[in-house]
Amino acid sequence: MRNSEKKKKYLRELYRILTEYYGIAATYYCDLVSRLKIELDI
Repeated sequence: MRNSEKKKKYLRELYRILTEYYGIAATYYCDLVSRLKIELDI
């Protein structure tokens, strides 16, 4: 029982870190794409 609880906690932490990382990556990517569009328009 304790082992599964530990695993759930670990997965929740991993999920939190991944969503945080992908959120930053997505923001950066959107910024990059918008900059490229501006560059191409000029």
